[in-house]
Amino acid sequence: MLALAMPKAISCAGAWDIWNPYGWLNAAPPMAECMALNEFGFFLAVAFAPLAFLWLAIAVFLQSAELKEQRSAQVAQLEEAAQHLVLFLAEQVTKRRRELINKVRLKLYDVGEPQHRDIEVTSLR
Repeated sequence: MLALAMPKAISCAGAWDIWNPYGWLNAAPPMAECMALNEFGFFLAVAFAPLAFLWLAIAVFLQSAELKEQRSAQVAQLEEAAQHLVLFLAEQVTKRRRELINKVRLKLYDVGEPQHRDIEVTSLR
């Protein structure tokens, strides 16, 4: 469309005073077959409207694909974070379990000990 419109636009440039906006040069008189500048603008708008719509549709499809990729990456990241959290909590539970077992063992050990243990600890200071 543009290839068909450009020769017409170039030939009508004198009639539209594009090359000579202030009338300093002797421009050719307006030709009868030239359309007005606003009509030519309307023609270009109609000619490029499908291209603009196609560009918009392609942009929407590309953004949709990018959003799907982002969403899948975020889901993978959340799954990995959940796995790390499970491992961390399992380690904490194991650590706390060992601490409780050691406390119970110490208390069982302290039951059979005499009460002089506090005196020995203070004398070591």
